[in-house]
Amino acid sequence: MEILDIRLAHDLMEPMFDFWCSQTDRSRLEKKGIAGYLRYRERDVAAQLLLALQRFSQGIYLSKEELESTADIEVLFSRHISVVNDVASWDKECRAEREIDAQGSVVSNIVQVLSDDCGFSPESTKAVLWAMCEEWSKMVDECVAKRIDEGCSDSLRKYLDGLKMQMCGNELWSRTTFRCNSSGL
Repeated sequence: MEILDIRLAHDLMEPMFDFWCSQTDRSRLEKKGIAGYLRYRERDVAAQLLLALQRFSQGIYLSKEELESTADIEVLFSRHISVVNDVASWDKECRAEREIDAQGSVVSNIVQVLSDDCGFSPESTKAVLWAMCEEWSKMVDECVAKRIDEGCSDSLRKYLDGLKMQMCGNELWSRTTFRCNSSGL
């Protein structure tokens, strides 16, 4: 990757390391409320790595100030992709937990977290979470429009457009992929 673009390749190092560390973090096994779970999933779903890969693959150079100006949008992005993935994979994860003897494994999914916190059934919880995802998507659209109205470089506009496309693509993939939706394991 460095041969292609040393600067953008180096921008991948920290988010890649953070993602790798999140995969063995003991906090994965701790019970969390909604806010704690969303913070945990930001690392676990590798949101910053996905965004750095987008910048690398599209050759997008952003200043530190430009990146800082997108922080709130990136949090919404992370929540959206994490929760979409969790809701879409919930049924399969539950089947796997019942049918596969994986000692020490724990289902870590926001459907369980919200269901436990609110006393909702998993089906009701999924409906609430889909509504939350729709709201986050609208918030991203509003924040991106506001950021563009404030004035931005073509590179930043391209980055924000790509971020929105990643959200749409993740939702379509999560709703249709065999990984989340197979009837068997």
